[in-house]
Amino acid sequence: METEMFSEPASVLQGASPLAAFTPPPDWGTPTGEGTGTRRPAAAGGGGGDVRWAIEAKQREISELCRLEVASLQRQLSERDQALAEAASRDEALRGDFKFNLKLLEERDSELAEYDAQVADLRLELHARDCALSEAKSSRAELEDGRARDRAAHEAKLAAVSRACKDAR
Repeated sequence: METEMFSEPASVLQGASPLAAFTPPPDWGTPTGEGTGTRRPAAAGGGGGDVRWAIEAKQREISELCRLEVASLQRQLSERDQALAEAASRDEALRGDFKFNLKLLEERDSELAEYDAQVADLRLELHARDCALSEAKSSRAELEDGRARDRAAHEAKLAAVSRACKDAR
């Protein structure tokens, strides 16, 4: 019977209570030896066999309960090991996903930094063009003012010459 001590009955594997799976073997009999067809061994010295048989029966019962408890604990340990392995697998997958996403974010940040630099360059170029355009408009206005003054002066001279010609006739 000790070679079978760590083999698990089907009821224990299916999750039943270890105590529910316990059934004493038929050769255990009852404390009086009735109902099994076997008699307890008689002890020499008058009546000590009942106590000895009861002690042996309790020891077998305790041994069987210990075996069932060990089987239950082994099953629980196996379940916890499996849950731990699954959690470790999920953790590893999450770490891989995190590293992948972090790399994507770093690449995006790098692109955004490049775009920010390009925008800054374009703003400087736009400012320079705005300044050049403003200067060109200012120069054009000055030229148009000068041209208008020149035209007015020319027309005044022309009018003076025409009057002088009329007066001379």
